[in-house]
Amino acid sequence: MCSKKLFSIIFLFLISVLPVIATVIKGTNLDYAGKELKFFRYADPVTKEKIQVFTLEIDEKGNFSTDTEVAEPTFVFSEFGIYRGLLFLEPQKNIQLLLPPWREKSFADQKNPFFQPVEFWFATQQGDCLNDRIAAFDTKLNQLTDKYFNQLYFSQSKAYYDTLTTLINKQFGEMKSPVFNTHKL
Repeated sequence: MCSKKLFSIIFLFLISVLPVIATVIKGTNLDYAGKELKFFRYADPVTKEKIQVFTLEIDEKGNFSTDTEVAEPTFVFSEFGIYRGLLFLEPQKNIQLLLPPWREKSFADQKNPFFQPVEFWFATQQGDCLNDRIAAFDTKLNQLTDKYFNQLYFSQSKAYYDTLTTLINKQFGEMKSPVFNTHKL
């Protein structure tokens, strides 16, 4: 009995001291040379209090690489230029992040109290990360709701809603990620 307790204590100690493999975010984009992108998460979704998770420091050649430890898929975002980029970090993944062409806020945008940044999901070079799947889902959903806008919103047709749901489930129904399925709902 004592040896089982000792073994359990040693096992728990070893688990706590083993190195955690971090999520690596890297890429290159010459438009961003010398810039810095700060990524945040919400401490509280109601108050929208932000907590900084990591910073991408981009060198003079446009290269960047950083790592951060996450235990579960974590939503982060960054506001830069005219953009607000959204990203899900997955534990122990290497993410080759693709950045959009740099666009600085114009003077008019800075003075406009109604300015809203262009919101997008970051793409990855791999093309099969959680972010890529969410971006593909949002694009398809937007295309279908645009196509059937009158039937869905003005006529409130259940038949078109069922058609849209069937098309979405046909293309994205096999996704097993709980984060993706929550986003899908």
